[in-house]
Amino acid sequence: MPPMKCWVTRLSGKPNKQQHAVKLTQLKLELGLFGARLGAANDRIAFEITGIATKKETTPLPLVPFSKRRYTHSHTTCSRRFLSSKSPSLAWEARDLCGFHLLLKDHSLDVCDIAFHVLYGEGNAGESKAKMTAVGKVEMSVAVAELLQKSDKLSPQLLYQKGNSRSWEYKDFSSRDGQTKLKTNVFFASFDQMSERASGESACTVLVALIAHWLHTNHGMPTRAQFERLITQGSSEWRRLCNSDDYSKLFPDKHFDLETVIEANLRPLVVLPQKSYTGFFSPEKFQCLKGAMSFDEIWNEIKSKVGDKESRVYIVSWNDHFFVLKVEADAYYIIDSLGERLYEGCQQAFILKFDDSSVMYGKIDKAKEVPISGASREKICRGKECCKEFIKRFLAAIPLWQLEKEEKEEKKWSVSSPYLHRQLQIDFHYSSSSSSSASADSLWSLLESGSLEA
Repeated sequence: MPPMKCWVTRLSGKPNKQQHAVKLTQLKLELGLFGARLGAANDRIAFEITGIATKKETTPLPLVPFSKRRYTHSHTTCSRRFLSSKSPSLAWEARDLCGFHLLLKDHSLDVCDIAFHVLYGEGNAGESKAKMTAVGKVEMSVAVAELLQKSDKLSPQLLYQKGNSRSWEYKDFSSRDGQTKLKTNVFFASFDQMSERASGESACTVLVALIAHWLHTNHGMPTRAQFERLITQGSSEWRRLCNSDDYSKLFPDKHFDLETVIEANLRPLVVLPQKSYTGFFSPEKFQCLKGAMSFDEIWNEIKSKVGDKESRVYIVSWNDHFFVLKVEADAYYIIDSLGERLYEGCQQAFILKFDDSSVMYGKIDKAKEVPISGASREKICRGKECCKEFIKRFLAAIPLWQLEKEEKEEKKWSVSSPYLHRQLQIDFHYSSSSSSSASADSLWSLLESGSLEA
């Protein structure tokens, strides 16, 4: 059955009352993804939506210790029909979903659970919804406190999956040179690749392959349990490669390049060179790099390719380390398995989210070597642009300053210098799930030739 692509919810409130309701504004099915067969013409799809708001009792009811009170609402949407086997998607808008109305009576409600049963029926317009068969189910759970903080819209990334904890925090971070301060949402694992639990000292190349593949085959961001599982699984795969004589001879330092990991086929993942970029930080400042593509130019290219529906996943390599950049219309994400890349002493893998809430400040007087304070900083940027400035100011600023200093002291650098390349070169490898790429190419070929049958 084709997977559910996305859903959006909103929270509405009643004036002057401590009552709120969860409402759905859109459900959408993308059809034929990952090689799934499309339905035949006149087949039907509907959603049965069930919401449960659970309140833990602060004082247990008599004879029922630790009881919970629940508020439940169910709604079945109207059915959508496949007009043909070439239908790209099916959508239900707010007018179709207004029947779903899960009431949240106060701020003490702990958890809101929502389940979507996908109902499927074959042919015959006269058949009722009751005769449709449940062929798929998606469940999610979100803390009500989080819902109440987001009064207008809840994005899919904030939905909590049952049985897994997730906690986004809005935190401040300062760059190592003390010149810049960032405020943005961050999500931490409880450990990183260097921990004893993972034992993946140089596993970053394998880890980004697993993370990128997960992002291509799942919606939103991983939960903490999923993120940590990716780190432990990736580290285990890396150790397995290290035990291979062939790989250990090629990479005695056990730091595999991306091409080797992709060819090892640990996950069905490909890198598309025609959509990838290689450039340098501030090449105009170094004689041997003049004319090379700059990081700013790469970023402009990436921004121009962002679509409203499809996200892009880049594997980024810089200074002997790899991390993942996910680019969406509303937010950019940096996913890194090494905590030290965020700040000195950090031992937790992390995900940074850059959206409208992100803001970056810099010192007004950069000559003063004092910590940033509220009276001595100015806004550099806000929103998704903070992602670009984070890479420049938090990662590359100190190496760039050191190399500029060397240049001023008239130390000769050549374009073949591995040190210069390692410090200034940055690569954005555009990744894709090989299975989805193959099925997408095949589907488009069939559509263009008109040979796709119902």
